[in-house]
Amino acid sequence: VGGLALARALALRGIEARVYEQAPAFSPTAGAGFMIQPNGAACLAHLGFEDRLASIVHPLKEVVLYGQRGRELSRSTAFSDLQEKYSPLPFGGALRAQVIETLSQPLEQAGALHMGQAVTSVVQDSTGAEISLASGERVAADLVVGADGVHSILADAVDLSYDRLRKEAGELGGKRGAVDRGPSDAAYVADQIFYGVVEGGAGATPESVLGRDGLLLEDLSQDEFISYPLGGAGGPARAWDGTFMWALTHPPTLGSSATQEGVQEWSARSEGPRAAEELAAHLEKKRFRKSHPAFEAAARTPPQRIQHFPIAARDHRRVWHCGRVALLGDACHATLPYAAQGANMALEDALVLAQELDAPPAPSAGHLEVALARYVDRRHARTLMVVQRARANGALLRSRSHLFATARDAVLGLLTGSGMVGRAFEDVIDGCPVALRGGSDMTADKSD
Repeated sequence: VGGLALARALALRGIEARVYEQAPAFSPTAGAGFMIQPNGAACLAHLGFEDRLASIVHPLKEVVLYGQRGRELSRSTAFSDLQEKYSPLPFGGALRAQVIETLSQPLEQAGALHMGQAVTSVVQDSTGAEISLASGERVAADLVVGADGVHSILADAVDLSYDRLRKEAGELGGKRGAVDRGPSDAAYVADQIFYGVVEGGAGATPESVLGRDGLLLEDLSQDEFISYPLGGAGGPARAWDGTFMWALTHPPTLGSSATQEGVQEWSARSEGPRAAEELAAHLEKKRFRKSHPAFEAAARTPPQRIQHFPIAARDHRRVWHCGRVALLGDACHATLPYAAQGANMALEDALVLAQELDAPPAPSAGHLEVALARYVDRRHARTLMVVQRARANGALLRSRSHLFATARDAVLGLLTGSGMVGRAFEDVIDGCPVALRGGSDMTADKSD
């Protein structure tokens, strides 16, 4: 998402950009869905997709929260209030494939999107940078931006370049390189997750609790289960076809196919019948109550739309750029899903980086250093706050202690009913670095 958004933002500013994507094609079933909040929607609008928002984001209106033993803790219309406050910018669920399609179409038409091109390395000097592709081709550029996820190859290049500069600075009397780049960047498995999409309201009955228009359902009784409607099959939101996503997160377990290949995001997933079998085994082993919504989710989801994979995390990076190589999105601030802001943060990164690269003076090595420094200055604290909030939310939602869960349920019930949930979302949304309004005026930002 972030790399496509950056290329689009730069193109709108008249700056040539090319995207190299290792996948041979974007699969319509790769991934399930995610939340687009008004800050992410504002970014999409600034990228010229305001007229597409209604077709790719299904607005949420109500949240229902269940605690231990499936007891209903609260019902809240906080999402309706958020819809009203930020209208016409939506707050809701989107199919990942539809967001990718929206961002990639203009790039494909311009010949700027190169599929099946895995980047294997990057080198740079004061005059430019050069990437090497798995095909053997080399591509020169003024700037290389790594939007390649939590296991970023480009992040390693940034770290190596930064370490080299520190070493050289030490040889010059230690005038530079005084800032440590932080703790180990090794990725780790924070959780594992079962993911599924039910298209067109398949298998719905009058007793169904999943796939209701505008409803986010969250059940914390056994692991964490969440479900909400997605944008649908491409029509306007008011013609929603019943498509929804669900997810069940659980602690990492040894022996699962989700961990056997290492912590490699999508490449480490199991999917289809194999993932469906793992889900059935998990529900039986953990003795889920028969009324748990995960059983309905499993029964209504075609096996080919079920996935099981690790949620990889790492510490928030302190160094996001060095020379002519920079990072964006999960490559520098991998965010757990418990704040529903991962894609939104990547979209914000893209807009801010494009703004800074387009700021005067004309591009040069010195200008790049200033532009990248300003980009990090505008993004580092905000993304760190979101990463930390997501981590704290996850620790709260995934509690394994009965005593703590009892206290958690009491607190969450009170907070959800008091309006605190809406205000927590607003705190993040209102910090959006572009104006929270429609239109594709790319100069409308909130930079200093």
